[in-house]
Amino acid sequence: SKRAFFTAMEITAKNDQMALISASALGANMAAIMTIDGAIPYSAAGYERVMTHHYQAPNFLAAHSLEGASVEIRRACAEQNAALKRFENEVEKARKDGESKGVRYGESQIPREYAQLNEIAGRVKNSFQNAYTFYLSGIVYEALDMDNDAYIDYKKALEIFPDNKYLQEDVLRLASSLRMDEDTNELTRRFKKKPRPLLQQDEGEMILLLESGFIPHKQELHLTVSAGNKVVAISIPVYTAKKIAPPQYTIKANGKSLGSPEMICDFYALAAKDLREQAPIIMTRQILRAITKVAMQNEAQKRLGQAGALAAAIYSIATEQADLRSWLTLPSVAQVMRVPMKMGKHKITLSDPTGVVTELEVEIAAGRRTIIHAVETNKRHIYPTVITAI
Repeated sequence: SKRAFFTAMEITAKNDQMALISASALGANMAAIMTIDGAIPYSAAGYERVMTHHYQAPNFLAAHSLEGASVEIRRACAEQNAALKRFENEVEKARKDGESKGVRYGESQIPREYAQLNEIAGRVKNSFQNAYTFYLSGIVYEALDMDNDAYIDYKKALEIFPDNKYLQEDVLRLASSLRMDEDTNELTRRFKKKPRPLLQQDEGEMILLLESGFIPHKQELHLTVSAGNKVVAISIPVYTAKKIAPPQYTIKANGKSLGSPEMICDFYALAAKDLREQAPIIMTRQILRAITKVAMQNEAQKRLGQAGALAAAIYSIATEQADLRSWLTLPSVAQVMRVPMKMGKHKITLSDPTGVVTELEVEIAAGRRTIIHAVETNKRHIYPTVITAI
């Protein structure tokens, strides 16, 4: 897993570098103008890039390297900032490319299929930041005794998912322990709860990171749109899957209920938000390609007659495909749970709404945080792994 993520990071960095200085990248982009976006080396979405570092952090934790995990967490946070800048540059480039060819495509012209993504994307403020990564960052920083940094990232997560009670408890707990009296009082009023008591000498914590399902596939949509005095046919990627509420799990320790995890990241919403943000860029690029193909057909007709025009038309139709690439094994949603427990071994059971029960034994160490990463597939099987105690 560690090697696989490092490879993904290296490929992403190489593609980014090619896009800036490589002649081969220029060639690939020229090919894309005449064929499909798939001719361009895949540039992972911002949230996908963040998650490569997010998943790498537990790999280091499992190898008992807190320092390695903290490096990946910092890279994930840096990637969230870089994604915003990269998006702004892409929007500006698409605008200039379009204007140079007389194509202006703004928000007012976005097809309703993209506008409908707003409902799915409503849970997130942008596609570049996710509360799940900020929460993991807070956990790592706490383990490194960097409580101020942990507090900052927990607060960032809380801004994205303000209703998550575990986030509320962690922000309030650290505000109190850091003696931020003003913040503590404000948070106490806001959440109508007091800071959680400090752990007893014989207590540790269990932290559950639970991921459910898989992110939906993009679908291809064929449209005809106006571009200046021309009407052209294009293909664009869209999400058509319905938004599904996350499954409600019940967690028990030694037969006693501990409660339920709560959602902290809706990956489908991140993907929908990313596609919605990219809509003007995608539309402009597709229209420019369609105009180029129309010009190619006209030139073929002038030089080769109707046979040439027909061949060019067939080529144009055959190569008009939407770019449907994405990271398909990301979960649909992520949930978290954090509870204090007595030190020693405990039998933990995870029950889903259909009655499927998964069991595992967990050892809680005094004063430490035992992290469980559980993945639930669409077949309702839960695969839990105890990462480490930090």
